[in-house]
Amino acid sequence: SLWVSTVLVAVITTISIAAYVEFEESHLREIDQTLLAMANGISAILDDRQGKDKSEKEVRAVTAASGSNIPSFSYRIWMDGSSADLLVSDAPDSEHGRWLRELPGQSSESSEEPAFVNIGRPRDEYRAVWMRHRSDEGIVNIVVAGSSHFTFHELHEFLRLLLVLGASLIFASVVAIMWTVRCGLRPIYTTAKRLQDIAHPNVREAIFDEKKVPT
Repeated sequence: SLWVSTVLVAVITTISIAAYVEFEESHLREIDQTLLAMANGISAILDDRQGKDKSEKEVRAVTAASGSNIPSFSYRIWMDGSSADLLVSDAPDSEHGRWLRELPGQSSESSEEPAFVNIGRPRDEYRAVWMRHRSDEGIVNIVVAGSSHFTFHELHEFLRLLLVLGASLIFASVVAIMWTVRCGLRPIYTTAKRLQDIAHPNVREAIFDEKKVPT
């Protein structure tokens, strides 16, 4: 029963991990597609070579950024090799502004493939895409970030559900295995008890006790 229980725990754990990873990837994939579409839209705006005011207005329209406290998409745009921002949604000294400047994986700056990273802090998580766009003026870095707090909240709820269901299944399975083994061993226990009661004077009674012997 110990071997069966171990195999059962391993199977349930493997299935739970696979389900959680697939759930996480599917939810983050939706956010990534939205962020990438916004980054591509911003790169198209920059290629039009419009004035800064008009470009900023269109970028804000694409990202739905605003000066209110309503959660929205943040962005930062700057030229490669320069620390000055071309366009930015948050002030450099603000919390979100610091997150946009302290992206994980800064060492991968040379790659032109879009990179998706998680930024923020617990209970205020953000998902960001960092794209390097080649233009006539050089390499333009585009970062767009959107709140992923709801997604991570759903992931944590799903993880708790998996833990509860997994523990319940393991407990129920162990109880069922122990009960099955006990029922299977009951005839052996009965036989062993009868054998202990056998003595020379009562061999016949011990063997045929509770048995109907035909006459």
